[in-house]
Amino acid sequence: MLLILPGQIKRWSNFYYELAQLSRSGILPLDALKKIQKDGGSQEIRQIARQLAFGLSSGRSLTTSMRPLAGTIPSLDQALLAAGETSGRMEQSLRALSSYYERDAQWRSKLIGKLLYPLALLVGGVLLYPSGHLKKIIDGDVIGFFKPKILPLGALIGCISLPVWLSSQTQSMGIRSTIENFLHSIPLLGQVRAMGAMARFCLALEGLVSAGLTPDQSWPMAARASGSIRLEATVSKILPQLKSGKSPSDLISGHEIFPAQFISQYKTGELAGQIDESLKKLAFDFSEAAENKMQVLINWLPRIIYAFAVFMAIKQILAGVQESTKVYDEMLKNF
Repeated sequence: MLLILPGQIKRWSNFYYELAQLSRSGILPLDALKKIQKDGGSQEIRQIARQLAFGLSSGRSLTTSMRPLAGTIPSLDQALLAAGETSGRMEQSLRALSSYYERDAQWRSKLIGKLLYPLALLVGGVLLYPSGHLKKIIDGDVIGFFKPKILPLGALIGCISLPVWLSSQTQSMGIRSTIENFLHSIPLLGQVRAMGAMARFCLALEGLVSAGLTPDQSWPMAARASGSIRLEATVSKILPQLKSGKSPSDLISGHEIFPAQFISQYKTGELAGQIDESLKKLAFDFSEAAENKMQVLINWLPRIIYAFAVFMAIKQILAGVQESTKVYDEMLKNF
């Protein structure tokens, strides 16, 4: 499932927060899910609660109950909830997910708020260019006015929505890898995505390590939870050596996808026997780095759109001047 709109993400944050509160009160997961199924505000959340409650009431574990919902519940959620169930730290896992989605919703709200006006200008520019087409509206030919606008408006919507849809977990690995490599090459956006993927990886890995999973079990699950095909492919390469008992810190140094900060702090945590603490700090640091890059991106994206809108306006003015010059020259010839 694609979690894009802030309101949608906020509902997931509230869902996990409410489950954490009920868990803290000593209410069993089945009873908590039944309560949300009955009282939850979103049809989407009530449906998920109903399906999970059905699995638990049938005697299955939460982890097993989530499997039919693999296309609905994100990989990060599955990893942390499975870790929480295994380790008995369900409340901590639920709060971590609630906090993660809360921050995500806040940043998406900021980004959309910053982009609404410049995008409106851009759409307005597409509709009004060239200005000569406005005569069709005056003449009552509404269809004739909008017909040539369909292609540029469709291209604009596609540029915004297509990469998001193609990079979702419903697509094949090849498509997602191609899109990820393309987005990774874009300044700032690539850094935001890379830091965000590392933050999710560390968050999931900390939960899985705390649940007692071995590296050959926890690293592939955390890589899937990161949402990064590049990270998942890298972990797949070292998986045979992880299964043979080699330490992750001995295997990741040669892979540039792992930042030096991660390699250094993971090795330190491994030596000190405090990997979970190192991963908590890394998750926080990468999340903060992603948010800082996102703030820069939020500040620059509207400027780029404004510049493009100004370019289109100048182009239209020059086209109008050129057309007026032609009419004037024609008048002089006739005179």
